[in-house]
Amino acid sequence: ERGKPFIAKRLMSYLSFFHGAEVRLFDLDEYRKRAKQPEGSDEAAELLLGELKEFMESSSTEAAGNLLTAMGRKSSQSASLEEPSSTSDGAPITPTDRRCKNVDSGKVAILYSTDSYSAFSEKWSGTSKERRRWAAEKLQSERVLNAKLIFIEV
Repeated sequence: ERGKPFIAKRLMSYLSFFHGAEVRLFDLDEYRKRAKQPEGSDEAAELLLGELKEFMESSSTEAAGNLLTAMGRKSSQSASLEEPSSTSDGAPITPTDRRCKNVDSGKVAILYSTDSYSAFSEKWSGTSKERRRWAAEKLQSERVLNAKLIFIEV
């Protein structure tokens, strides 16, 4: 892989390994295809927003376990929390694993496109000031997400 998908996957690896962040990749082309609508349709944008909300609002069992450990209350109630069995790359997690951080760096959603030409007209593509403004306003209107937005040009 080259270009945007490569950078997105490297950024995901960096943030999850060095900062302990829960990271998920969202490919704009995948949502455009799943919506089965013409390019630039509102259905694809709403489908992506729905999955963004689901990801950002979901609770992380790893974060809950880390919080309980930090508070010194790793008791029987924390034992009921599921420990994640593997990382995003499929590698198993053990308590002695160096990748297992005792921090909660939050969640990071990375939006990218495998085909920049076909995703050019998508609302989430960020290819123009209007689309970037739309994305910022859309995330700001969803206050429960408490999301910050950064655009990276590749």
